[in-house]
Amino acid sequence: MRLVGQLGNTIFDRHAQPGSSAKTGLLHRPVWLLTGGIALLLLLAFGLLLYSSWRHDRELDPLERHLSYLSALESADQRIQDIIDKATLGNADQAALASLHEAMRRLNNSNGYLNPRSHELISAAQEGLTRFSRSAEPAAAVTHLNSARLLMRKALASEFDTQQTIMIDKRAAARREQHIALGLLIGLLMVLIPLGRHIRHHIIRPIDTLGNLMTLMSEQDYTCAPTKGVDPMLLPLFENYNRMVNRLVTLEQSHQRREDTLTTSVQQATRILLKQQQRVAQAERLGAVGEIAASVAHELRNPLTATHMALQNLRRDLSDPELIDRVDLILIEIRRINQQLNMLLEGARQTPEPLSNVDIVAVLRELRTLVRYQINERIDIDIDAPDELVCRLPEAQFRQCLLNLILNAAQIIGENAGRIRLTIKDNGDCAQLLVEDDGPGFPPEMLQNGVRAFGSWRRGGTGLGLIMVRRFVSDIGGSLRLENRTSRGARIILELPQGRSHYVEDAASH
Repeated sequence: MRLVGQLGNTIFDRHAQPGSSAKTGLLHRPVWLLTGGIALLLLLAFGLLLYSSWRHDRELDPLERHLSYLSALESADQRIQDIIDKATLGNADQAALASLHEAMRRLNNSNGYLNPRSHELISAAQEGLTRFSRSAEPAAAVTHLNSARLLMRKALASEFDTQQTIMIDKRAAARREQHIALGLLIGLLMVLIPLGRHIRHHIIRPIDTLGNLMTLMSEQDYTCAPTKGVDPMLLPLFENYNRMVNRLVTLEQSHQRREDTLTTSVQQATRILLKQQQRVAQAERLGAVGEIAASVAHELRNPLTATHMALQNLRRDLSDPELIDRVDLILIEIRRINQQLNMLLEGARQTPEPLSNVDIVAVLRELRTLVRYQINERIDIDIDAPDELVCRLPEAQFRQCLLNLILNAAQIIGENAGRIRLTIKDNGDCAQLLVEDDGPGFPPEMLQNGVRAFGSWRRGGTGLGLIMVRRFVSDIGGSLRLENRTSRGARIILELPQGRSHYVEDAASH
């Protein structure tokens, strides 16, 4: 995924350079245009709502003043009727008349009327009240009052008619606004529905497809994104994605070829290493044979030396030339045998391997990886050990010794399924190494007689493997113990000293 991210950044950065600004603009410009158009439509809609609410609020103010004006007109008309009733009875109320004059003056000076003719009617009614107050005849006075009341009622009727007309006009304007808003809504829907379908089919679905392809890309499925039917503003994105996928396919193929090459190299190196291990094991076996041969040669030199001396003494006592010649031939052959034995002893001598700090846990893990290529795949090798345990040992001999034990256990199990368990315990001054298998175990006579040269209980074995292990353990001052497990299988226990051993002293003496 880190490779995918770096490649994606590289590709998109490359197309974001000045040389590719036109392609990048193709992606950014439609997005900004679409966003700006939607934002402009929203601002226009909010502006229309604010203007409509402000205009209706301004139109409500004259209507509120007109309602107060109508209420004052109705009150003045009622007060004129009261004065008429009292004047008819011959009891005119001058105080009420003066208050009515003041009220009508305020009505005449007010701007609450809607019909300009109302101002003239109120002025005429006010003049009728003035005539009533100046008239000396009661009948004429009542006539002036009735005339003023009639004028007030005309003014009130004109105001009601004007308000009704205005309300009708407002209602018609509101209906027109409703129709316009409905038309705009229908028009907006007619635009948004195809736009939504276009966005769904050419933008949303391709983006979902691109998201699914990116999920598959994390699973190493490098399928190119289809560009048919993709909106032009998304086309550069899809083209960049396809370039990235093609580049990833190329890199993946190169990586696979490199991995195959490395795998082949590792396999070849492993085969070479296994052959070298086999040669080392063969050399160890030959060394063991040489050691036995040197031991036999050492033992044969003593009787041959005694025989040579006896023949020399016998030759001095002989006088027959023919017998002397025969004895000389025998002496020559004995000297030749001694030379051969001396050469065999010289070849058996070897320089001891120096000690070094060896992490036996790391060696175990390396050998487990190594033997996996040459034993049955159905055999499991388990390691039970601490993270690290260092001992001073001759590393090459320790590796060969441990390799012999693991291969012997694997050969005992054969083609059957089984398990080899390698356990390391830190006992302070020494490390205890256990090699266990679930094979048939050691035969009783081997447990009773111990390890002997050429005494193999395994078919095809030489009987020298455990001899070399015993010699190695003895050289470093350790111990070797064989036993059978309680359930099934064999167990070999090696005691390895962690510090200096007499192996160093022996090496120095040599």
